Amino acid sequence: MGMTPAAITLAGNGFDLPALLGQPSYEYGGPNTHATSLYTLVTAVVIAVMGGYGSALPVLHLLSFVAGAALAAAVFVIAHRITASAYTSALAALITMLYPPVLVQASDVYLDLPLAAAMMWSIALGVRHRYGLAILAATLAAWIKPTGIIVVPVLAYILHRGTLPNRTRRTFTGLLVLPLAVALMPLLTATPRRTRSEFSAFERTILTALDTAWYSSHVPALILLLGSTAIALLIRRGRGPRAENIGNGDAFTAVLIGLLATVAFYLLNPLVTSGFELLPRYTVTLAPLLAILVTAGIHRAPPILRTSIGLGISGALLVMAFGWLTPNAGNNYAISERDLRYEDHLAVQMEAIGDLEQLGPTLPVFYDHFTYYRFKYPEMGWVDADSPNGTAVYLASPGTYTLDSMPQEFAMLLERQWLGGDTLRALWREAHASSRHAIEVHLHEVGEFQNYVVVIQEVDALSN
Repeated sequence: MGMTPAAITLAGNGFDLPALLGQPSYEYGGPNTHATSLYTLVTAVVIAVMGGYGSALPVLHLLSFVAGAALAAAVFVIAHRITASAYTSALAALITMLYPPVLVQASDVYLDLPLAAAMMWSIALGVRHRYGLAILAATLAAWIKPTGIIVVPVLAYILHRGTLPNRTRRTFTGLLVLPLAVALMPLLTATPRRTRSEFSAFERTILTALDTAWYSSHVPALILLLGSTAIALLIRRGRGPRAENIGNGDAFTAVLIGLLATVAFYLLNPLVTSGFELLPRYTVTLAPLLAILVTAGIHRAPPILRTSIGLGISGALLVMAFGWLTPNAGNNYAISERDLRYEDHLAVQMEAIGDLEQLGPTLPVFYDHFTYYRFKYPEMGWVDADSPNGTAVYLASPGTYTLDSMPQEFAMLLERQWLGGDTLRALWREAHASSRHAIEVHLHEVGEFQNYVVVIQEVDALSN
């Protein structure tokens, strides 16, 4: 959701980027998030050309499909450079595309899948000695999202191990400053985050690492790939010295460096930002590297074993994509994006907000930060119009709400337990304990997900 308000705003204000950058960020209720991203610009152009976000959605979904296909092609190229086997390389591409968060992002409209495609093509072009194009792809990746700088140490290694003349190598190495410079744009224009800003860099690092571990524990497909990679690397190590080289540079080692750079990026980002953890959707940049390492590790195994392992992992990922082996983690959309059950989550959100929208003209309505954006930008298709009687409690002094400060009758939408959701649930608990209030609960349930629209009214007002 963070990118979409920025793109809608940019398309609506005549592509006045300074005006967009002058507005608040997502956490403060504004559209200034991913405002300088290349993919935000692309999305805004499509919205402007098609005449609105709703009309642009088919084209934007097509771009997501193209990004997914480009990602698979890049994985094939890298794996083929290591193994020289079309079959093994196709297994790597298959594992990548069946990784559940990749399937989800291919059916969504967001910037993480184009980012992953640009990053993998940067490595693919690098191992094929197309150094200028590799640096261009890295720059585009960093322009889509600063995470793209993960490929910079990979390209530095490839250049260092290549057979270029020293002067040419120094020139290309110097050009690696381009993706680094582009990645600074959002850092220089970002509004400070409300969360974690009171912690030191060391404390933010610890909190980010713990959050990353927590989110990763809810993505069994990632755990499967990590375990498979460890086993495959042991198989590869036991099969003798490596022989697959790109000039004097090793493509396999380049992918390993990419994996280590990814880990370092998420551990070290709190030193220069407020910190952000590895959400399930972010792992679409990690899964391709793991898929390549897995298939490279089993490449020298007997054909029947290689096929069994490759197809076994693919089959397990497909099962996980439908959530058949994964318990529900509640109404946390960041986790819901780990598999295709996110569609059920979207459906229950649509039902509940539709219910709240019908109450809005006659009652004051209160909601969390996520629902606020759905009302604020009706172009996204959640509601027909912004709520005239709506209040986003996260933006309006969260924590100061009690039943005594609320209207005699009001409605609220409960889903998540943070960014205002905790305040709303506290009001619900207070009403349950009060003899002066009546409660009417509308339960909305789709699959394993629930949303509640709760109407609370003072008993005296009800009797009148």
